[in-house]
Amino acid sequence: MSFGDFFTIKSLREKKREQEQYNRWAFPYGQAQLEKMRSLILELMPDEKKTGIAIYLIGREAYQDAKGEAAPIEAYEAMASMLTGRHRKKIFTFLALIRADAEIDEELNYPDAETIRQEAKRLEETL
Repeated sequence: MSFGDFFTIKSLREKKREQEQYNRWAFPYGQAQLEKMRSLILELMPDEKKTGIAIYLIGREAYQDAKGEAAPIEAYEAMASMLTGRHRKKIFTFLALIRADAEIDEELNYPDAETIRQEAKRLEETL
């Protein structure tokens, strides 16, 4: 956000349109996808009720922007630069969720929590 953006005034319609566009990017399969992700985050990390989705979206954006083999590394670096304390210890679990999310379709057949934990451990060993 630049200094000039601070003074930009948007109508409620523009703000709503931007929020809808962001929601389509964040959860292209709609509310069901958001709820499934929220459920997985809470199952894997019960203490992430308030911040889990936000942390997930930080990493997901970096993951999607990078593409290819660099994606997990870019997502890790983005999350590591923004997170501290207890959140930083969970980066690999978030990365495993992001990778699982990148593979799903409208059926929303996510892997179970144990599979995601195993992937997080593998990522921690390889990154």
